[in-house]
Amino acid sequence: EAAAVEELHRRARAAEGCKQVTLLKAAGSGGFHTPLMAPARARLLEALRDSLPEMRPPRCDVYLGVDARRIRA
Repeated sequence: EAAAVEELHRRARAAEGCKQVTLLKAAGSGGFHTPLMAPARARLLEALRDSLPEMRPPRCDVYLGVDARRIRA
C-alpha cells in the first residue's frame, strides 16, 4: 500500500503542468501500534480506568474521526 502511494506521488510530480504535489501523512498515523508505545499505552489505560467512575454518557452526539460514525447522546 505504501509503495503504491509513493508511486502515485512520483507520477503526479512528473505530470506535465504539475505545479505542486505534497504527500501528507494520514491523520492519526504514527507508531501507536508498535511495541515502543506499550509503556504509554499501559499508563493511558490506567488513567482511563481511574477516571471511569466519574465518566458519564455524552450530552451531545460524538462523531468518530476514523469513519465519522456517530455515537448518539
